[in-house]
Amino acid sequence: MQSKDLGSDWRVMQFGSEYLAPEYYDRILKKYGTQDGLHEDLDLLTDFLNERPSNGSILELGCGSGRATRVITDIDHYHDLTVTDLSKQMLDFVQRQEGSKISEYEQSDHIEFLQKAKKEFNTIISLWSFAHSVFPWYARHGQGAFKMIEDILTNFFVQNLKGGGAVFIIQTDGASEEQKLIKQSWFLGDGILHKRLLESEYYSDFQSPSIRILDSVFATLLKGSIFDSTETNVTQVTGNEIEYDSLDEALEIFMNFHLEGEFNGTPAFTPIYDFLKLEFEKIVKAKGKLAIGTGFWIYKAKKK
Repeated sequence: MQSKDLGSDWRVMQFGSEYLAPEYYDRILKKYGTQDGLHEDLDLLTDFLNERPSNGSILELGCGSGRATRVITDIDHYHDLTVTDLSKQMLDFVQRQEGSKISEYEQSDHIEFLQKAKKEFNTIISLWSFAHSVFPWYARHGQGAFKMIEDILTNFFVQNLKGGGAVFIIQTDGASEEQKLIKQSWFLGDGILHKRLLESEYYSDFQSPSIRILDSVFATLLKGSIFDSTETNVTQVTGNEIEYDSLDEALEIFMNFHLEGEFNGTPAFTPIYDFLKLEFEKIVKAKGKLAIGTGFWIYKAKKK
């Protein structure tokens, strides 16, 4: 189902199972990077890829509209690229852009792909997207989702990441100003619509389950000497402040991008909208502008 604008107002946009349309996604996406403004997320990815001059196979989990994909295909020494995304329209968009530069296009969420994968890879990349797959697994499986995802991810790195292979994952930091607002919004909406997530311990820690799972998997693989301790690290990065031109722009991006339009047209829309509007007004009063702090974690590993 394509993103469908039922009027001129972003408040009535509906996305269904296909997430946002890629053109709309690119239009409302803000730039994320380090606090000093010197490195955006794609700069960090480029540096990582340039450190690995090998003709290997690469897997990008969650290609979205192809921001990171274009970085990969512009680097000469990667010729065997597999991309995944749950959204068919995102994959179709990337295929129109990249065509045969990509070896395989797979419509799947991260976890289901990793669970079924037979192919081995030299490099695994995921920018900002891991949580998009974790969330529905919690919705379906409740508290058992943590162990299920942990086992799948661990087994994949053991069996499908080649010796000497590397991992690069960027994931949002739940302690950031932005993510605290997003989490409070999801919590408020789920309290109205999705009781099962409240019961699943999804919100039991200020860091998201995706971060807690990655921490656990990396610790297990380091302890088991699967990952090389000298080239494996997890880094918390203070990000840039995202500035918004207006309250309406911020509300659109939070409701339709960060909350994925999940609550549009539901009884939860107005309470979340009012909550965010009030919080944004507090930020403007305190800072003199609508600027919201970000942060992220970088997970880098090399397999022995």
